[in-house]
Amino acid sequence: MRGVPLRLEFGMRDAAAGVVVTSRRDNGEKGTIPLAELDTQVPALLEKIQEDMFTKAAAIYESRRLKLTEWDRVVPASTAGTSSSFPSAGRSSARTASRS
Repeated sequence: MRGVPLRLEFGMRDAAAGVVVTSRRDNGEKGTIPLAELDTQVPALLEKIQEDMFTKAAAIYESRRLKLTEWDRVVPASTAGTSSSFPSAGRSSARTASRS
């Protein structure tokens, strides 16, 4: 299911039961949606998937981000494959450097 956020399955048994089986890519969770509610529940489920994936990605990013205040740590951090933020010369605002 690579690249597909939500898979919908609809077979003969599902038609008899009046439901569509769903499978989420982000967590593998399966569920069912009644046919009559398909047009409202699928967009809501896609929004939830996007929100969950963004929250997970933001947590991973924050866990790998370094906040540097000493110049001698900037160069080693920039080659370590992390994202770093550090104050720029003479400014109170911080710059962000990223290397992948």
